[in-house]
Amino acid sequence: MTPSNALPDVGSADTLDLAGQQQWERLQQRERFLTSTFDALSAHIAILHSSGTIVATNNAWRRFAEVRQGDEKQCGVGGYYLSVCDAATNEGTIEAQAVAAGIRQVLARRREEFQRTYACHGPTEERWFTIRVSRFEYEGTVWGVVAHEDVTALRKKEQTLRQREEWFRALSAASPLGIFQTDATGHYVYTNPRWQEIFGLSLAESLGSGWMNAIHSKDRAMVRTEWVAAVQGQQEFSREFRLLTSHGKVRWVQMHVKPMPSADGSAIGAVGTVEDIS
Repeated sequence: MTPSNALPDVGSADTLDLAGQQQWERLQQRERFLTSTFDALSAHIAILHSSGTIVATNNAWRRFAEVRQGDEKQCGVGGYYLSVCDAATNEGTIEAQAVAAGIRQVLARRREEFQRTYACHGPTEERWFTIRVSRFEYEGTVWGVVAHEDVTALRKKEQTLRQREEWFRALSAASPLGIFQTDATGHYVYTNPRWQEIFGLSLAESLGSGWMNAIHSKDRAMVRTEWVAAVQGQQEFSREFRLLTSHGKVRWVQMHVKPMPSADGSAIGAVGTVEDIS
């Protein structure tokens, strides 16, 4: 593979006969097709020689290097990419060193592939990237493929989801109502402290279908039947029934449950509340 931003040059057709010219034209077409495909990929991709030298890059890689004000001698064709990682001195030093070590291991055949997600924040924005390194062998030489993808949008969505989950946990922990969450099959996956207090069950005892063990025997069959029907029909559930605590105390409760639909409308679970109305 020659050091260029395209595939290796297939030569000239000047001295070829008709059959040779046709073959040369097919090779030229194939080169243009592969180069266009390479440049159309959204991931930032570079091909490395086993020495760590960059021999080819796609448009996305070059544009990213320009935006990040990368050094063409290091990040462009002919540059020694590992030196960029080795020379890192900012807050991403540990990540850069890990990336360099992973690339070296792949090129040295000590591992099949390497992948790592890391932060690369700028002065005014937060950015995260995932780097994937794999290898192939051609004519006895090892080559590495470095695919660098911007995963900022995904990471921010994950952060937002975690923040919402933390908010929900904090709210439910302080709530005077019992709060619970189920999966799509109607099995409990979470109960808050107030719910556990009302039912007289621990968190472990409340999960799955264990919560039904606390329902009074005279109400249990009715609640179970209506609960199963509501889950299967993805419907809201509202019912008053009695509990029997481990101390033999009867407690009346009011339960309200609302399905949580996914983007396509199918239920992914439900959230409900329980109030002691004794």
